[in-house]
Amino acid sequence: MSQYARFARVYDQDAHRQVAREFHATMVRALGRSFRPQLALDLGCGSGLLTELLAKHVPRVVGLDLSRDMLDLAHDRCRRFGKRVSFLRADLTRPLPARGAELATASGDIVNHIQALPALGRVFVHARAALAQRGLLVFDSLTQACFECDWDDKVYRMSSPAGDLVMECSWEPRQRTGTARMTSYARVDRGRFERRTTVLKEKFHTDAEIRRLLARAGFGDVARLEWSPWPEQLADHRMDRALWIARAM
Repeated sequence: MSQYARFARVYDQDAHRQVAREFHATMVRALGRSFRPQLALDLGCGSGLLTELLAKHVPRVVGLDLSRDMLDLAHDRCRRFGKRVSFLRADLTRPLPARGAELATASGDIVNHIQALPALGRVFVHARAALAQRGLLVFDSLTQACFECDWDDKVYRMSSPAGDLVMECSWEPRQRTGTARMTSYARVDRGRFERRTTVLKEKFHTDAEIRRLLARAGFGDVARLEWSPWPEQLADHRMDRALWIARAM
């Protein structure tokens, strides 16, 4: 996920903001207003879009990410929360520098970015170690329908004051892998842009694979519900994401 360093400056597009907002809203509805964690970990926090939302109702939040560039953006975004919000550079496949959290979140298809099942299993193991007993891990994953309908031979163009982002997506069903060629045009000054390109790959993990890895990592009471940040999908019931809730046992 360190590839995000290449286009961190233009990452905060409206679409990414909407994913974070709807993930947070869906999570709050699923957990109920009575669930009030004192410490939350935002795994793969990126530019802090979800971290900022968590900080509005959680007394202490720690954002963890591998990209220094994204962490710089996250720190600036959440500066107003003072010491209640902190950020640490961390590889999610290694032991995490935090313990005793009642909630850990991973939004923005973090698990799909981790392509190898053994590596994803380590992420779950380390998330479990960072949680208090009975703490909750909440994350999303892309559905197969998302890759088939929204990735296969699709191009997305997004614009923001900081610059533009173009995503050229493809889907390889045999490998269950989606590829996104991402070209950023970061605004340097008036009329001049810096162009950078990177290629990201995401893996479709089946429900059975995710459930098996969660159980091995020490999670139980696993719940899965389909959701979407896009209103048009809510209307036709074709959801492109699953929300997972797992309890540390």
